[in-house]
Amino acid sequence: MTNAPPSLAELERLARSGDARAQYMLSALLGRAGKKEESRSWLAKSVSAGDLDAQYTTACLLLDGVDGPRDMPRAVAMLRDTATRGGSAALRTLSVLTALGVECQSDIDVALQLLHQSAQGGDASAASQLVLLEAGLARRPLPPRVELSRSPNAWRVDGLLRPEECTYLVEAVRPYLHPSFVVDPETGKSVRNTIRTSKTATVHPLQQDLVMHFINQRISDAAGSDRVPVVIASRPKNGAKSASSRTLVVLPSP
Repeated sequence: MTNAPPSLAELERLARSGDARAQYMLSALLGRAGKKEESRSWLAKSVSAGDLDAQYTTACLLLDGVDGPRDMPRAVAMLRDTATRGGSAALRTLSVLTALGVECQSDIDVALQLLHQSAQGGDASAASQLVLLEAGLARRPLPPRVELSRSPNAWRVDGLLRPEECTYLVEAVRPYLHPSFVVDPETGKSVRNTIRTSKTATVHPLQQDLVMHFINQRISDAAGSDRVPVVIASRPKNGAKSASSRTLVVLPSP
């Protein structure tokens, strides 16, 4: 039998007494209720009291520039401090920041080491990423391009991504999906239209994880200097469509 979560009144009592965990939980509760100013105040108090989750949350807010200016140096410093105190989520986030070269030189080997440390600390997301990375995603050579047409320019790369990597990417971007827009020819603005049934996801570099970083790198390498959209199709080996079939259109990063 599990204990019931503390009531709001009990959280407030514990938070005012200096309980760092209660301060963090109260901050989260107030944030969900839309009381942002009170939420951020209790979050800051929880950070000062030494709560690791509060420090990690604050670092992520600073990375994303949520409810305030983005502060990359301070965010990375907080992540590093949290990581040294046992924060496995901070280690996971530092892994992709290290790969991207945020506030440091880009270093893939160090990024992988940080992800290993995060997994060893019990981070489930880091462990699932390592399954794909250790299966060859991080080091696998790029397959050759097969030219299909010169006008328009079209080519095929068989085996660019494995089916499980496509599935991972689909699930990773799912929270960011929204209906695709069309451009209104009269106003030039992006608007919704029922004629377009696809969905679009724009993922900020800092919202990536290390698997997404390597997938993005492979897509960019495959596109080369052409900088054209890449269509990724994952199909059963017999070529038949099924519920598990995936088709992605990806715009390579610069």
